[in-house]
Amino acid sequence: AQKAIQEIVSHTELTDYFLAKHNILNEQTIIQNQGKTIKPDRMVISQKKEVYLLDYKTGVHQAKYQLQLENYQSAIEKMGYKVTKKALVYIGKSIDVVHL
Repeated sequence: AQKAIQEIVSHTELTDYFLAKHNILNEQTIIQNQGKTIKPDRMVISQKKEVYLLDYKTGVHQAKYQLQLENYQSAIEKMGYKVTKKALVYIGKSIDVVHL
């Protein structure tokens, strides 16, 4: 597990998601107007108030995961933020990043 964490944090395609200068929210519950809740794995708010979304998965890429991230983006943008980056990180024998 420690090796996987190190690979994710140092992954060249994920640099912006782990910069210390950003405001990081891990598994922060967001209550939507309809009373539904969402909980992105990692939400990064940059100094320019742009949001980067990251969700961790195991197994193979599935369309429902992309839809989940798009739903997160929609909810966050309704709050007045702009999502400029979003990615799924698949954790297995290797770390695979799917940018959406």
